[in-house]
Amino acid sequence: MLATAYHGWIEWIINASQTMDKVWHIHAGLTILLLSRLLLRTPLRSFVPFGVVVVAELINELLDRIHFGQWRWEDTVSDAVFTLFWPLMISGYALLLSRFPALDSPGPRIAGLLRRLRSRGGG
Repeated sequence: MLATAYHGWIEWIINASQTMDKVWHIHAGLTILLLSRLLLRTPLRSFVPFGVVVVAELINELLDRIHFGQWRWEDTVSDAVFTLFWPLMISGYALLLSRFPALDSPGPRIAGLLRRLRSRGGG
């Protein structure tokens, strides 16, 4: 019953917005990542917010499995990829910056270019 109601709600959103479900997976993944980061007050680099996205996607796919009565592997895999890709990239980048802070500053060539632009009044 829950799976049927959930699926009906998802179908209504997709039909009302006239947007492909894959786009909604991207938005859902990013929204869950940011909301979990804010609510749990943990940094993105901790991968805890990403873990929340993974759990939410697993629940979504389990509800799809219950609703359809079988796994639809092609759809399941593509849903997971679209949902998890950007949250994984953002979390990985945050972790990388926390381990290598120099990556967040411009290299010498870019820094020199920025100095020249500023001295000319261009920024």
